[in-house]
Amino acid sequence: MADGFDIWGVVASVLGLVSLFQLIAAVILSRLPQQCLRTFDVTLEETDGLLRSVEEEGLFNDDDGQYMSQAKERLTGLCNRGRRLRGDAFAAQTLSEEIAQWWTGLSKDIAICCKDLKALRAHVSPMQNTSNDRRKALAQSQNNLVPGVGAQPDSTSTAERTCDSSSMAPAGPCKEDADVQALPLNGADETVSTIVAEPVPIITAPSEGTQGTPRCLPEYADTPPSYRRQSSLPPYTLSNPLSATIFTRYSVTSSDTRRAMRKLARAQRRNLMVQPSAMAADRPSNAARHWKFLEARSKSRLLAYVTASSQEATLVPSPHVAGTAVI
Repeated sequence: MADGFDIWGVVASVLGLVSLFQLIAAVILSRLPQQCLRTFDVTLEETDGLLRSVEEEGLFNDDDGQYMSQAKERLTGLCNRGRRLRGDAFAAQTLSEEIAQWWTGLSKDIAICCKDLKALRAHVSPMQNTSNDRRKALAQSQNNLVPGVGAQPDSTSTAERTCDSSSMAPAGPCKEDADVQALPLNGADETVSTIVAEPVPIITAPSEGTQGTPRCLPEYADTPPSYRRQSSLPPYTLSNPLSATIFTRYSVTSSDTRRAMRKLARAQRRNLMVQPSAMAADRPSNAARHWKFLEARSKSRLLAYVTASSQEATLVPSPHVAGTAVI
């Protein structure tokens, strides 16, 4: 029983030591100079982008740019230090050389530079968070510099068009339209809210015994189409109906002739199979010599039909069909 406990203790000790060695190796690899340089590069990129955004928004222009100049000088010094440390870190080619650099304190120097970058970023970040108030104040100051826009004239007064109903007005533009057209422009920067339309003739429809009231109607109100004014047919009746002729020509080649001959020979062979009174020589068979003999005898008998079908057909006109095709 004691031997079993001793074996289990040895196994547990070995597993614990292996886990401890892995943990120590992971910590050492994470503290190597090249790993620290990756963290430094990421922090440098974030800090540089934050300073650029703050400078573009103009959030620190109250002190004549002194804070931005100091921050840029500090960032430039950190970049120069990081460049020198990067050259020393890239000089190592093997893992043992990197471990030696870590032992001599190169990783510590890189970590100090990274800490200074984070301090600079932490000093700028709260100002970036409170930049909304500065942005609102800047927008308010810009709005105060813009001159106010005056009241625009009422468009409803110019849109009303009334004509004198006591007398018959001649055909022409309404009085209000003429007044609107005669208005001068006060300035190029003023916004004109009234759209001046073309003169609209007055079409009157007086009733019998009473004087009609003029109405401002469009010009095309009761105007007939152009073909009705000219006493002519509509445009769609001027074109003639489509009429064309198609000519079809059938040409038979030698391959078509041989194909027709084979089909006719097969038809005669099937016909002989159902005729019990046929001669023994004409009876069909699956043998090649019987088939060749039957084809030779049928060729002379069916040659006239094949020759007639091989002749070129005449051109036959077919009216009332659009298009022309030659096959």
